[in-house]
Amino acid sequence: MVKRIFFLAFTIMLLQISVCSAKLIYDNTGKITFETSNEWYYTSFGEDIATYELHSIALNPYTCVIFKQSKYAVKYNSMAQMSISEKSVLRDQLLQFHIDLFKNKGYSVRVNKTEIFDDSIVISLFMKRRFSEYRALLMYCIKGNAVYSICCMGDTNSIFEATKVVKTLKIDGIPFDDWEPT
Repeated sequence: MVKRIFFLAFTIMLLQISVCSAKLIYDNTGKITFETSNEWYYTSFGEDIATYELHSIALNPYTCVIFKQSKYAVKYNSMAQMSISEKSVLRDQLLQFHIDLFKNKGYSVRVNKTEIFDDSIVISLFMKRRFSEYRALLMYCIKGNAVYSICCMGDTNSIFEATKVVKTLKIDGIPFDDWEPT
C-alpha cells in the first residue's frame, strides 16, 4: 500500500512538473502564440523589404522560430490554385533568397531537400559556420492572398525542439493549419 501511495505521489509530481514547464509566448497583439518550454523567450529579428515579422521566439542565439507575412498581396488565395510550374519558380526564388541570406551571415549552405505540396513549399538546409553545424527548415504557404513563412533554425541538437514548437503555432487560438485570415 505504501508503494502505491508513493508511486501515485511520484506520478502526480511528474505531471505537475511537465505541465508547469510549458508556457505560451504571445506576440505583441496577443493573438499569435507558440507553446514552449520555459527556456524559450520572445525576440525580434526585424522586418525586411518584403515581409512583416509577425512573431519570433528563440531558445538561444542559434535556435529560433520566425513567423512572417508578405507585405504584398498575391493573386492567389491559396497555393493549391497555383500551377506546379509556378510553384517550382517560386521554390527556386525562395531557395536562392535563403541561400544568399545565410551566406551573407557567414554560413556555408547546402540544400538538404525541397518539397512542393498542394498547399505549401518546404525547404530544408544544412548550414555550417566555423565549427558548428545548423539546420534550417522553412515552410511557405498562401492564405487569404498573403504569403506566410515559418522558419525554424537550430543546431543539430535543438532543431528537433524547434520543429516541435512550430507545430504549436496558433492564431486566435486556432492551429495555423486550420486558421484562415478574416
